[in-house]
Amino acid sequence: MLTRALPIVVMAVLVGSAFGALLGWNLTLERVPVAVMEAIEAKMIGPDRQWNKCVHERQYGPLPRVARSNPDSMVTRVAYDLSEGSLRLRGETWADYWSLSVYQQNTDNVFVINAQQIQGRTFDFTLSPSQDSPVRSPSQRIISPTTKGILLIRRFVVSEDDVPAVHANQDSMTCELV
Repeated sequence: MLTRALPIVVMAVLVGSAFGALLGWNLTLERVPVAVMEAIEAKMIGPDRQWNKCVHERQYGPLPRVARSNPDSMVTRVAYDLSEGSLRLRGETWADYWSLSVYQQNTDNVFVINAQQIQGRTFDFTLSPSQDSPVRSPSQRIISPTTKGILLIRRFVVSEDDVPAVHANQDSMTCELV
């Protein structure tokens, strides 16, 4: 009797193990990126919980004991929360290199554009939670699949002489809930 039941027991154990592994793998793929993004957002908004605020990196070049993706870039970052409305971003691009990237809550990059793709030197984007959200003309709509995420604007800085102009470019940018 035991020899007849053994293949069924082995099959049940194998199927159960495979199902458990698959479930664990899916939970890992779904939950871990969100947890990572939540940690990044928490660091970006700080103890004052400042969502939807432009935070401008002011230092140029390598930093001691800090890894940076590119020491020749100065970044503006925004941890966004669209639960109370859309976020409108306006300003001027940067001549040497400028890009805007939007990341949804699971770390997926959902939008990217650079200065070469924009007519003129100014930008006006409205980050919205849905297609139904109102957008003021001439703003270009960007849809975020999640209510929270991060947005990065990168400016390439050729030399330290450019830093004051980059700071002025950053300071002229606006981020506002609409």
